[in-house]
Amino acid sequence: MRLKSFIILTSSVLFLLGFTLNTEQTTQSSVTFKIRNAGMTVDGKFDKFTSTIFYNKLHPEKSAFEGKIETKSINTAISMRDNHLRKAEYFDADKYPAITYKSTSVKTLGANKLEVMGELTIKKTTKSIKLIVDIKTDSGKNVFSTSLKLNRRDYGVGGSSWTLADDLTVYLEIVE
Repeated sequence: MRLKSFIILTSSVLFLLGFTLNTEQTTQSSVTFKIRNAGMTVDGKFDKFTSTIFYNKLHPEKSAFEGKIETKSINTAISMRDNHLRKAEYFDADKYPAITYKSTSVKTLGANKLEVMGELTIKKTTKSIKLIVDIKTDSGKNVFSTSLKLNRRDYGVGGSSWTLADDLTVYLEIVE
């Protein structure tokens, strides 16, 4: 009974302070990407991911963002290609089952815009990444959106290729 009361009290205090928390993906949330392959743009997404957001509307610099993407959930709408991308040359999904991001600092850039610095880990490589996050409210829910350009080879995802571009763009939209 004490634990239940503590959880309710803590949740209430966090809500009143402007914090939000989301640990499950919603059907409105998405992690998508675009990359050029053989001269055409390939669209893809990850079907399974989680996020944990502590957003403090009153003091955004006290906010924190974390995310975890299941590499096996890659989906380019072509199962043969998806299975190839799960292999060791690309995501090595058996050895590295997740892509992770954890914020290290948050700055306010203006109304409804944050600069979120953090550590992105893909396979065995971790790099500092800056995200510019836009925040809007839709139907009473916060929507956090950002995009970032990555070089897949910086993270050991695939080797040199005449047909597959090194650079790709990732789009994140988290609804909570």
